[in-house]
Amino acid sequence: MADIFPTGYFASLNAFSGTTPEEIQKSTVLLFGCGPSLGAEAWNFKEDEEGLRQRVKDLTDGRGADIVIEVVGNSSALRMGFDLLRPWGRISSVGVHNQDIPWTGNETYAKNLRLQMGRCPVRSIFGPGMGLFEKKQDVLNFMSQDIRPLSQAVQA
Repeated sequence: MADIFPTGYFASLNAFSGTTPEEIQKSTVLLFGCGPSLGAEAWNFKEDEEGLRQRVKDLTDGRGADIVIEVVGNSSALRMGFDLLRPWGRISSVGVHNQDIPWTGNETYAKNLRLQMGRCPVRSIFGPGMGLFEKKQDVLNFMSQDIRPLSQAVQA
């Protein structure tokens, strides 16, 4: 509950804020990141950029993804997510970016996107995140298979 799960939980909360369960169920979501995955179709956009573009077009009837969750902190990943996003789509980015944002104000204006960026405030989402983690233990138990005392934290 210090990095991967709370960060993913926070990014997802931002991405799906204000959507109904029905909208979520129908959404095409692109996740750019290297953490553990559940039910995702893995692609390396650096190795097969055109293949990924085509796959998103095929999945969305050419519309583009509804939601992009970016946790890499790399401009090329953020740009790829922007390019694959449909008009009126949403980007939730929690990656640590050290470069300029890879699109212009005019591009953003034309796309009418909703953008949420920033770091995960683990302390403020710890309680709800832990509640979800406990509730979904049957799906998330791979994240806590190696439990050790704090005295072994360095070795773990």
